[in-house]
Amino acid sequence: MADQDFEAHLRDYAALQEARALSERRETHAEATGHTIPASRIIAYARRADAVADFAVERALREQPSLRRIHDKALVAHAVAHSPRAIAAAGATQVSRMVGAHRVELIEEAGGAYLVIHLGSGTASVDTIEVRTPDGSGGRVKLGSPMRGIIQHRLDPDKSEQAAILTALVRPDAAIYFM
Repeated sequence: MADQDFEAHLRDYAALQEARALSERRETHAEATGHTIPASRIIAYARRADAVADFAVERALREQPSLRRIHDKALVAHAVAHSPRAIAAAGATQVSRMVGAHRVELIEEAGGAYLVIHLGSGTASVDTIEVRTPDGSGGRVKLGSPMRGIIQHRLDPDKSEQAAILTALVRPDAAIYFM
């Protein structure tokens, strides 16, 4: 019995040493590539169900183009629909853009800015929008339920995440993703 316990402890100790070595290799690789956040965390952030921001990830997305590319690819893979950059048409007070089968309009009035999404018929339902500019700014917000194929959402410029989305939406080089 004592020999079995000793062998089990040796296996556990060897597994712990392997885990430490793997962790050290990952840290060394992260330092060498300049990544402070692992790609798995960036991918999980892109696939999250809620609209809660992780400030460390947001900062890394703005500062590290390689992490931004990983995030963008994860969003494209996860999104119900997405719009590549530079396909926006903007007017003085309104932005209109096609995202897959959906039409997105940003209507700015004296009372605030309103996001109006006309859902394409026969398409999957969307409940979240994420907007990203090439420099990584932007954000994600949960949307309400559609009524007669239209989702309306007021963007409050006093809330930082919504203000970032509002700023990004008016840029023609911003990418839009629906989840």
